[in-house]
Amino acid sequence: MKNYFTFLDRYYVKSQEALRPLIPTGFEIYYETVFKQFKNEIPGVLLKLIASEREGHEVERPMIKLAIGSFIEVGKQITPPRRDESEQLQVYQDLFETKFLEETRQWYELKSRQWLTSDTPEYLAEAEKRINDEEGRQRSYLDMSTQDKLRQVIYKELLMQHQNELLNKPTGLRKMFERMHGMTMRQASSDLARLFKLYKLKGDEGIKPIAEIMRRYISDQGQQFVDGAKKADGAKGSETARQKQLIEHILNLHALFLGIVTHQFEGHIICDRALRDGFKDFVNQEEYVAIRLAQFSHSVLKKGGERGNQDINTLLDNITRIYDYINDKDYFEANYQRFLAERLISDLSESFESEKNMIAKLKTVGGNAAWSKRLEDMFKDLTTSWDNMNDFKQHLAKNPVKNPEQPNNPVEFDCRVCTYGAWPSANFDIVPMPTAVKPMTDLFKKFYEDKFSGRTLEYRMDQGKAEIVIPFKAGTKTFVVSPFQMSVLLKFNEKGMWDYKSLQAATGIPEQTEDMERAMLSLIHPKLKLLQKKPSNKRCEAGDLFRLNSKFKQQRTRIVVTPWKQSVKKQQAQSEQEKRAVIRLREHQIDASIVRVMKTRKEAKHNELIREVVAQLSSRFSPAAAFIKKRIAGLIEQDYLKRDESDRTRYIYIS
Repeated sequence: MKNYFTFLDRYYVKSQEALRPLIPTGFEIYYETVFKQFKNEIPGVLLKLIASEREGHEVERPMIKLAIGSFIEVGKQITPPRRDESEQLQVYQDLFETKFLEETRQWYELKSRQWLTSDTPEYLAEAEKRINDEEGRQRSYLDMSTQDKLRQVIYKELLMQHQNELLNKPTGLRKMFERMHGMTMRQASSDLARLFKLYKLKGDEGIKPIAEIMRRYISDQGQQFVDGAKKADGAKGSETARQKQLIEHILNLHALFLGIVTHQFEGHIICDRALRDGFKDFVNQEEYVAIRLAQFSHSVLKKGGERGNQDINTLLDNITRIYDYINDKDYFEANYQRFLAERLISDLSESFESEKNMIAKLKTVGGNAAWSKRLEDMFKDLTTSWDNMNDFKQHLAKNPVKNPEQPNNPVEFDCRVCTYGAWPSANFDIVPMPTAVKPMTDLFKKFYEDKFSGRTLEYRMDQGKAEIVIPFKAGTKTFVVSPFQMSVLLKFNEKGMWDYKSLQAATGIPEQTEDMERAMLSLIHPKLKLLQKKPSNKRCEAGDLFRLNSKFKQQRTRIVVTPWKQSVKKQQAQSEQEKRAVIRLREHQIDASIVRVMKTRKEAKHNELIREVVAQLSSRFSPAAAFIKKRIAGLIEQDYLKRDESDRTRYIYIS
């Protein structure tokens, strides 16, 4: 009709205000005479067809599309032109969309309860299929304005209503994490990716419960590792192996969840934060993990370290990540510095490049420039020592040492000069140098003090190592021993048998320490039997007699004598000493932070000062409020601060 009456529609109708164009007029007549008679029946028929399709039956989608399109087209044509698009869709929304969404909600509410009897992965696979089906219906015969509303209904009924139950089922999220290894890893990866993909559609609301369960799982697993290691500490076996196993468990746990967050959870910021918080929960319960991590680093970086098949840089990166999670970084740093000193002094480092690489990584993460500077100074001392030894050897070539005790067996000498205070364990006992090596050590001492005017040199017999050559009937053997063991063995050049007290007095090793007993027990160990003891037991007491085992036999010509393990009491004392040193350092850092804040602000309330000090020191350790309060009291006694007379909770800086 529009084609027949184009001229009238284009010119006559436009000149008459009371008339409307042919198309709207025709649709209005159709609406009044036809549409109104069937508008209540047609939506019901359409909804039955859609429900039938959801049950798996085939339907004619083009017919459904035409029927639904009639609602949309009628609404657009009978609505005055000046109305907005939402009002033009009013007929579609009132007659079909509202009922469709309610029917959809009821259908998925019923079906989701039935599907919940299956395992979580199976439920999620069904949910994914249903969501894809609904997306297909949307594209095939629904208006685009319904898309977001339909998604809201489906996501709520299929996913959000049952999220807690799905995640916490026996086959839920924790079980998926447990299956992330071996033959089940591939399927578990797919299940986790599907879980995240579905709940990501609801934004942070859908991701937060997943991240929280992951955080708790990481924390629980890590705490189990720590508790197991603590129980094993009292059992027999290799302590180093147990420490290594703990950190390996932690590193494997981190590698697993870093992979999950990166790949299955698409690096989502909430999941990444949960990964970090989960590790922080258990590594910061106490300083245990920090100390064990330093010990593990030592086992990785020393010669012959047990690195498995992993690349050294990958291992160092993983160690650095765990270090980043540790709040009590000062405990790690104190132990790491002690182990580094051991590696450098005893020439145990596998690679100086790896050592410096590790320090650079720790410096980047921890940000403690003062600590990093001390480590760098240790390497400088080492470089300087090499230069000094080269100069000394040139000096020695011109001025050879004459030792009347060993004229045909010259002493080879190498020395590491450590700056006092730059290295750990600055306190040590002065032990007399054995006469066999004293001419050489005295010459180097004089050479060094002449070269560096104003400096003095003291030898540490508790550090370093020595090589002793001993002729036996079975052949000459070389023994790598500690300086204390060297002192003991050289005394057997003077006489063939010694009693324990006389030998200790002759060597000058202090009685109050375990050094003498540890040296002797290593030499009489049944696996070595370099010395013979009477009576034969594991104690060294006054009156015990010792002599060199003339029948010593060993296939190897070079034998490393393993040091006797420190007693538990000695280890505890050393551990307590290290803790006290860390606490003293913390006191200085807190004092400096308090003064820094007060010098800037001049006045501050107690709680405000506590918050600022905690914020400043959070990268190093987590100070307790009571500890800070104690340091504030100390600074008040030292007249750095004073209390406001009118408000005792306010502090004033004394300039």
